[in-house]
Amino acid sequence: MGVLVLRSRDAIAGTLRHVFAVEGRRGTPRKVAVVKRVLMSKTRVAAGAALSAVMVGTLAVAPAQAAPLVGVDAEFTSSWDAPIFLTDGGIIGAIDEGDLLFFELSTRLTWNDGGPWSLQARFQTPEGSTNVSYGDGSSTYGVGYLVTATAADQVNNSVSISAGAADWTASWEASGDEAGYAAGAFGIPGTTFAGAPRLISVEPLAPSFLDPCGTAADRWVLPPVQSGVNWGTSGAVALASAAFGYVLTGKTRWEAAGTDVPCVQPFDVEWGTPFLADVDDTNSNGLIDDGELVSFPLTLPFTGNSNDFYMALNWNWVTQGGSQGYTATAGNFHMVAQFAATAAEADANSMSRSGLQLTYRYEDNDDSSKNIGSTTITLPTTPTATGRQTIPGPEAAPDSAIVDPCGVANIYGVAPDDTEGVVWTVEPYWEGQQSGVIITGTVAPGFAWSSVDAPVTTKRLESNVACETPAPIAVTWGAPKIVVDYNSNGRVDEGDFVSFPLTIAYVLGAESFDMNVSGSHPEMVTSWNFDWDQTNDPTRPSSFLMEATAADEAAGSVTLDALPPLGFVYTDHHPTTGSHYTGTLELPAAPVFANPVLTPFAPIEADLTAETEGIITVCDADGNPTDEVAVGDMFTIGDADCAGIEGSPEGVHVVAFSEPLVLGVGVFAGQIPTALAGGAHRIALYGADNLIVGWQAVTVAAIAVTEGEDDGVVAVVTGGDAAPVDTATTGIPAVVTPVTAAGESAVVAEAPEGDTAAKAVPTSTKSETLSQTGFGATSSISLVVLMLIVGAALLGAGRRFADK
Repeated sequence: MGVLVLRSRDAIAGTLRHVFAVEGRRGTPRKVAVVKRVLMSKTRVAAGAALSAVMVGTLAVAPAQAAPLVGVDAEFTSSWDAPIFLTDGGIIGAIDEGDLLFFELSTRLTWNDGGPWSLQARFQTPEGSTNVSYGDGSSTYGVGYLVTATAADQVNNSVSISAGAADWTASWEASGDEAGYAAGAFGIPGTTFAGAPRLISVEPLAPSFLDPCGTAADRWVLPPVQSGVNWGTSGAVALASAAFGYVLTGKTRWEAAGTDVPCVQPFDVEWGTPFLADVDDTNSNGLIDDGELVSFPLTLPFTGNSNDFYMALNWNWVTQGGSQGYTATAGNFHMVAQFAATAAEADANSMSRSGLQLTYRYEDNDDSSKNIGSTTITLPTTPTATGRQTIPGPEAAPDSAIVDPCGVANIYGVAPDDTEGVVWTVEPYWEGQQSGVIITGTVAPGFAWSSVDAPVTTKRLESNVACETPAPIAVTWGAPKIVVDYNSNGRVDEGDFVSFPLTIAYVLGAESFDMNVSGSHPEMVTSWNFDWDQTNDPTRPSSFLMEATAADEAAGSVTLDALPPLGFVYTDHHPTTGSHYTGTLELPAAPVFANPVLTPFAPIEADLTAETEGIITVCDADGNPTDEVAVGDMFTIGDADCAGIEGSPEGVHVVAFSEPLVLGVGVFAGQIPTALAGGAHRIALYGADNLIVGWQAVTVAAIAVTEGEDDGVVAVVTGGDAAPVDTATTGIPAVVTPVTAAGESAVVAEAPEGDTAAKAVPTSTKSETLSQTGFGATSSISLVVLMLIVGAALLGAGRRFADK
């Protein structure tokens, strides 16, 4: 249905008060249509809604009430008309919280004797009081009620107006009758409007049926929650049903048939070596005695390929039962089963167990089709546990187990290989300030010594014998280089960082050693220290890092001097000839970093190779790529998108060809001079190293210049101070600097007065060959100043980029 929306709630109330404050004509009923016309003149139609007064829903009202009025000869009747939605959010036609509804109470007052009478009635509505004046004869009026639906109304899908009353007063003065006055109250019936059914069509999403191995874990997986859809499952059937206010479309019943594929056990069973723990050896004899608990280690290595699973384990054995959760993050599952020895097993000093059962449930979060319901398996028979065996014990550790090389505080022990029934350990010990080593032999589990008492010990103190100290390392320097170049010019400037690489090589050749090497420099921004042992590569690269000073920039070089020696702490672990000592190694002189020698700036046409074509782009004043220019045009040099060139413009040159002509120095920009005749030319960029960066072909539009229009002053666009400019009226600069074959720029001086030979610019182009560069008039001062501003901005942008 359509939705009428008033501009505001106040506008609605005002409109209704206006409608019903007007007295009706005698005997002329007030029609609902009149109300609707007035309302619609005050409203706008909601977006997307058709204008309509049709109501969806049911109006339940009490019968029209008709009753005489006490004190006057008249009768009052009232009844409710179907309401109108002024705002209808949510489900159209249903009652939603916040909906605004307009109810009309039709009232009629009939005077039995025809009047003349005057009766005033006051109706109390949700929007306030509404006064109605009834005249003589019969009068019909509509009284409007605005009701805003509440949350409770939304739940009930209905809106109600309770029965009530309206106060009235009447007065009269008629021929033959005395003037009179009476007062009373009308009875107002109640009403309830039920909204349209809240039926929303929804198509249930399909559920899925998981059919892992076996049948115990078969189950339905329901789709995400949908409004209006309820689910129920029973075995292989899943049913969707509609919630209140909804109707389902499409499929609502699904059936699945599970399979019974046997499950694959996702783990192995591995029994470890059984043992009699000391705490369980009641006789402390290492033998299996009657009633003693013997431990059997059990490991269940996971054999599946899931990275996310859960497995629940349950067991109930003779002397031990329990349960344990087992996840991917826990690694393999481990436990220790304990069983009490019987008298027969004590006599045999051995025992094992068979027929043990384990129950597990497996959930694979990577692939639920591999899930296994509760399953019980029988474990393989345990290994046989035996009591302690008696053997002779060692008298002491062998002499070679303790090593005391030359040097201080370097004694150490080498534990002998464990033998049957013996476990060896090495520990340091001290007597006063003198260090030493103690080696201890203890009885291995499952054995008893028959010839000696456990444990046995061997110890020795440090001898501190001095030893020769050959340097275990040698140093070689590599070529220094700039590693942080803030100006990106390949030359050392104050604040740049220069790295001096060196390689430290181990030279003594021990098969087992360890060493610590450290070094520093008073002017370095870093120092370094590293450890080294026989497992490392025999060489170690390192470096000193220096920050260049103003003096280094002026000298064009950086020198690394006043180097302190390297320190080392070295231990050779040879059992008989080993040594331990500290020492230093004087470093050889480091090479000096010097700025590279620049190639002289001598641009020639041979520089314009196919490899360098297109590396730079000529960009117009709007920052767009262009290959067509005219005399006087400003241009910049950028990348393919005219986004600019990385690095500083310091030392760069912009050159026109075929005859080399410098158009800009220290700036990624230039201006087309009159010296470039109309036709095909090429513009190249040379870097601070005087080598070509790239070039692009351009076409210069031909122009005609009247002889005698300028004074012959020429200039080059620079990133620094402005070059001389003329004040001629042509406005076309001759921004040129011819370059000789030797790379020397020749700045053209002012031409003699009257000499017009150098000022004429050809008006025709040559399609078969490149146009020749030459000399011509300069620009006006405003244009050159504009170039200098652009150049300075580009230079600043380049420096800022380099600083980053």
